[in-house]
Amino acid sequence: MVDVMVVRWLRSVTVDTESSRVVAIDSAAQSVAHEVSGYDVLQLVESTYLGSENASQAALLEAVRAEDPTFAPSADDLEARLTSAVALYHILGQHQELSAAACHAILSAEWQGWTAPVPELELLATTTLGARSEASRKRPEEVSSVSAAAALKKRPALPADGTAMSAEHGQGLIDFVVASVNAATRSADAATRQLTQQLRASDEELNLLWWAFSGYNAILERQVPGMSNAGQAAIAVGLEFAALLKFDEEPLSTKAILEGLLARKTNKHITLKAAVEATPPSVTGLPSGHSPQQLLPVLSSLREASAFGHKPAWVDSALRYGIDTTGEHGAVSLAEQVVRECLIVRAMTT
Repeated sequence: MVDVMVVRWLRSVTVDTESSRVVAIDSAAQSVAHEVSGYDVLQLVESTYLGSENASQAALLEAVRAEDPTFAPSADDLEARLTSAVALYHILGQHQELSAAACHAILSAEWQGWTAPVPELELLATTTLGARSEASRKRPEEVSSVSAAAALKKRPALPADGTAMSAEHGQGLIDFVVASVNAATRSADAATRQLTQQLRASDEELNLLWWAFSGYNAILERQVPGMSNAGQAAIAVGLEFAALLKFDEEPLSTKAILEGLLARKTNKHITLKAAVEATPPSVTGLPSGHSPQQLLPVLSSLREASAFGHKPAWVDSALRYGIDTTGEHGAVSLAEQVVRECLIVRAMTT
């Protein structure tokens, strides 16, 4: 059955929401959502927001066409953009490895002022990201353990004293031992996973708190409050914050921590161009393994500026990828975007 959200989205292009077209779009979107890569996610976000023609959208539209031969929109048609949005909807809900990357890519599009064909995408991304963040860092009240009493209750009855054990009794005992060992192994594995998750969460929390309290940025080797340039501080703080994260999603406290560190700069608005040009060419902490991407405006701009030796030509080079460096952003918003982009790259390269 097609989800009510999908039906509502497609109502604007399909009068009969029970038609085979709606079912074909939803079915193809679900199928594609299970097979996407990190770069596919970025392309689907671009095709949803901008109507961009790319390989990932083409594969999605072809999958719909296989179920409905009359389906033939161009890449920038509303129907094609909505189809990509439906695929993103299913990625958010079903793809364990790339759901967070899809959320970050959607929020990156919104940060740049792009317009989605459906208003709910930003809220869906924010809600999904928050739920995943809490689930990743959840500390269970107790670690899974084997219940000895429960295991003993399943022990087969033994023959009376002096009675020879039959082959059936012997096999029953063997089965009992094997089942008990398997249960203990599963329980130990579950306990190990829980403990590992708790240790990662605790380690991340401790590192973030000490870092936030110190106010020291190791990338620029300076105290953050002493940095006079808001753009430089925002980029450096965002890079270091992302490097301290242990999970695919940033914690819900991210904005509060960044606001605390950038407290003296929260009222300053800077352009991406100014922030990049204020960042030293030798800055460390930049994630590697990615090419310039429209949904990675800050990291791609830093990459282009470095490639051109911070000469003015880097701005035109970034523009080739559709990156506008003239829009103004608050320092905290810029730092959040840096964190977002670093996590997108991490998802794409691991």
